[in-house]
Amino acid sequence: MFWGLIMEPQRRYTQTVKKAFHISMAALDYSTSSEEPAQVMCGYEGRNYLLCTLRKPDVMQCPLDLNFEVP
Repeated sequence: MFWGLIMEPQRRYTQTVKKAFHISMAALDYSTSSEEPAQVMCGYEGRNYLLCTLRKPDVMQCPLDLNFEVP
């Protein structure tokens, strides 16, 4: 199964895990991203975790190996 999401700046996304999933990559959309760094974060139990920082044109994508399990 392939799954993707285009995230908008300053917007929070939530996901209730009903089925385990894996995130393998974070990437910038070159045509719509600005020169400002984009931080990809994950929140869990009231804490935020920085997954990666993306910045055009230097760091356009970042490999990840994140597994989310059903509680």
